[in-house]
Amino acid sequence: GIHYVGQMQEGSLMQFLVDQLTDGQLEWAPLPATYDAVVLGDPQGAGKTFHIHSGEREYYQRLKEQFPGEAAAIDEFQQLVKSTRRGAMLLGILKMLPRFLAMLLVRSKLLPHLCPFSYLASRSLKEVVDGLTPNPELRAVLSYIFPTYGVLPSKASFSMHSILVNHFLHGAWYPKGGAGEIAFHIIPVIRKAGGNVFGKAPVQRILLDPQGRACGVSVKKGQDSVDIFAPVIISDAGIFNTYERLLPAEARALP
Repeated sequence: GIHYVGQMQEGSLMQFLVDQLTDGQLEWAPLPATYDAVVLGDPQGAGKTFHIHSGEREYYQRLKEQFPGEAAAIDEFQQLVKSTRRGAMLLGILKMLPRFLAMLLVRSKLLPHLCPFSYLASRSLKEVVDGLTPNPELRAVLSYIFPTYGVLPSKASFSMHSILVNHFLHGAWYPKGGAGEIAFHIIPVIRKAGGNVFGKAPVQRILLDPQGRACGVSVKKGQDSVDIFAPVIISDAGIFNTYERLLPAEARALP
């Protein structure tokens, strides 16, 4: 299933990339302009409801209307979110630099001074928001989307949170026909390029070559296992599943 996705407005990079992956066949339906509601307290009783509005200007303007007297805090939050958006681009450039130069920037501790994303990554969402306003309701509304990435505000990086805020600033969209349409339209493009897609084929382990490099995966097919080899192996199972369950013991023991 899928909740909803952002950045699918006409002409966006995200829309362009998805069109390439689906040969332009996947259509998206925009959600209403007020695409989220934050309910604080008992939703069946005296709970308060705050609305989240699409549009970069409207998003923050509606917050100010719902929290009169908190304009300064909301403006500061907006500036911090905007700075991490620019900083994320610099972080992408860092990954393209020669390794020695990237390591020099990291070890010299210059990176947080050059890149707001890196600086704010070391601060929790709760720490930043608590420093903006004493209003507990505004704190909750500014933090409301944290269940999307599944980490409490006291543990979540503010930069991580800002990525999500930026992602949904222009609203939210849902694939027409349901989430299954994504795979339905992507699979033909993958196969046309010479690849393949396997469903109901759980990966049991990652295979390593004699040099210890990942070279394939072993998947379950009925009661048997089938080994599939490829030049590049990418795991999206998460760090714990990948290192604790899928890699062999000798690889897990490496520093």
